[in-house]
Amino acid sequence: CRTHPFVRHDEYFMCGFCRVDPDSELSKDMKKLKEVESMDHILLHLLFEDSFPYTPPFVRVVKPHMSNGYVLAGGAICMELLTPKGWSSAYTIEAVILQIGATFVKGKGRIVFGASSKVSSEAWWAWWA
Repeated sequence: CRTHPFVRHDEYFMCGFCRVDPDSELSKDMKKLKEVESMDHILLHLLFEDSFPYTPPFVRVVKPHMSNGYVLAGGAICMELLTPKGWSSAYTIEAVILQIGATFVKGKGRIVFGASSKVSSEAWWAWWA
């Protein structure tokens, strides 16, 4: 998997990551994703408030469509680390992304193959509203 740099635009970042537990079902799904759709990463959208780093970013999965793994409809991620109670201003974004990948695996996250493009497009555009 190649490195996917952050793409910054004012108050948000888009980034891809691909490192998850190699023995996990999600890792197998990601290998299949590369074969089937030529995509070797999970694309995340991170939205930062003006109060960052003292408040957590809002993070959602843009692509591919996922089930379980604490990923909600529209791609939002439910994990304590991303709440005011669980957040620390000392966290680096790289560490947060690694923790998100571990959470996907712990929650038995899977890639939904054959999901309609409407689902991905809803996740992609939901943050513009």
